[in-house]
This record gives sequence, structure tokens and C-alpha cells, in this order.
Amino acid sequence: MRRCWTCTWPASPLELIRALKEQHVPVLLATGYDTAAIDPELRSLPRCEKPIDLASLVSALEKMLG
Repeated sequence: MRRCWTCTWPASPLELIRALKEQHVPVLLATGYDTAAIDPELRSLPRCEKPIDLASLVSALEKMLG
């Protein structure tokens, strides 16, 4: 089997989000945690609170992607 690409996954979700942001990839958090429990660096990101209904998800994505 031929390998087309390689990927090195970040060690933590925070590192993954940082890597995505560095590449200008939009990030939407889906979490059941209260704002106070979220890393301060991530609090400004758009967020859907669990349980997530489809209408809320679609609305958040439309706002985020314009």
C-alpha cells in the first residue's frame, strides 16, 4: 500500500486547535462544559453546548463560516 500523506497528531485537544487556527481552519467547539471550565485561550471560539440540536449546529456554522 502506498502512503499518500502523513499526519502527526498533536498531543492534546488544545494543541490540535492551535494547529488548526495556525492554518486558518475554522473551529467550533462542541462541549458540555461550562464556560468557566474551558481553557481561557478557547473561550472566544464559537461553541455549541451539548446536547446539540441540528438547528443550533447549523446556526453556529452559518455564523462562523459567513
